[in-house]
Amino acid sequence: MWSTLRLLIIILLCRVINLLSHLYTDVILQPLNHINEYIAMCDIIDHYTATNPTRKPLFIADRGFVSFNVFAHAIENNAYFLVRARESNPRSMLATIKLPDSPEYDIIFERWLTKKNTKTVKAEPEVYKTIANRTFDYLDPKSKSLYYISFRIMSFVLPNGNTEVVYTNLPKEDFSTEELRELYNMRWGIETSFRDIKYAAGLLFFHSRKKDLVIQEIYAKLILYNFCELITGAIVVKKKDRKYSYQINFSIAIAICTEFLRRSCASPPVDVIALIGRELIAVRPDRRNPRYLRARTATTFQYR
Repeated sequence: MWSTLRLLIIILLCRVINLLSHLYTDVILQPLNHINEYIAMCDIIDHYTATNPTRKPLFIADRGFVSFNVFAHAIENNAYFLVRARESNPRSMLATIKLPDSPEYDIIFERWLTKKNTKTVKAEPEVYKTIANRTFDYLDPKSKSLYYISFRIMSFVLPNGNTEVVYTNLPKEDFSTEELRELYNMRWGIETSFRDIKYAAGLLFFHSRKKDLVIQEIYAKLILYNFCELITGAIVVKKKDRKYSYQINFSIAIAICTEFLRRSCASPPVDVIALIGRELIAVRPDRRNPRYLRARTATTFQYR
């Protein structure tokens, strides 16, 4: 039997959410001994473009997905990417690039990627970038070939005064700095959706010990979240002369949907949309609270 704490660590959940429909469209689960977020992201890009050949998606990701291999998969699949850069350190991608002194800039990064580490490659860092010890699916480990890659590196100042750097292959003539800033802000939809699925849908703790049953719980919570999101998305909240605009309270909406799914067929019909439509919560834009990190211990099965 696995301990409760091990169950929380044993599986990496890499999920994809449509930021316009707020629905989870794909998910990859990886066990502890095979955790690799880069491979998961590449598989997600390949799978989406294979099943949606006529669409040109934009993948927005956090700094944990900064990789030449991820960028190349998006480019080869005719897709766009917008990825937050890691904080500057000697091993980061930004540490090897000569950047402008200004806090805001928009430059083009162009390099020939190679598995070689010759004197020529070392002598021209502005032309070549060696990836000898890195996974790259478009160059064989002992290949002498080159792979050309080009994308934008953009820095902008956030409202709190901090500077944020992103990598993207969105065309410069079609997407300005302000538009990229707005697209990047949409990334918070990922965090809010994951908060809802953890706390409102109950994915924070599992009720099973066996691996297969834990995976079943994960898929069940994802389906429950999408079911509730489809219903709440169809409800139109009437605008009134109030201080704030209002939206559906998703936590209560999930509780109503869960109770609806538990009802037997012999139970009298219930207007779920009307019930959910009554549960509103105020929308307070630009609301920010400090984030306090604390250690979290396992919760015993008696309290789940």
